Amino acid sequence: MILGFILEMQSEDNECHEIKIIDFGLAQRLSPDTSVRVLLGTAEFVPPEIINYEPIGLQSDMWSIGVICYVLLSGLSPFMGENDVDTFNNITGAEYDFDDDAFQIEKMAENR
Repeated sequence: MILGFILEMQSEDNECHEIKIIDFGLAQRLSPDTSVRVLLGTAEFVPPEIINYEPIGLQSDMWSIGVICYVLLSGLSPFMGENDVDTFNNITGAEYDFDDDAFQIEKMAENR
């Protein structure tokens, strides 16, 4: 599982800024013919298969990227609970917080 990318953003002053998604301390290269299970990760970004100790793969990274995108777009964490156990229960139960106001394009434009 190797995850890393750079997102270029253009600010109001037309300058390009790079956002680098890093922190590869837990990263490992996976082989398609080897089943890997882990119990590592940051609670609010781990996919259900890690919590359930099931094999991980590309889909595990895509889950984490989806959560990162959600946080970047809304400023909110979709599965965050009062503690890690609550967060894990929210993830495995697919219970997320979708605040419509956080995704209102008109309101985002007004705040500029």
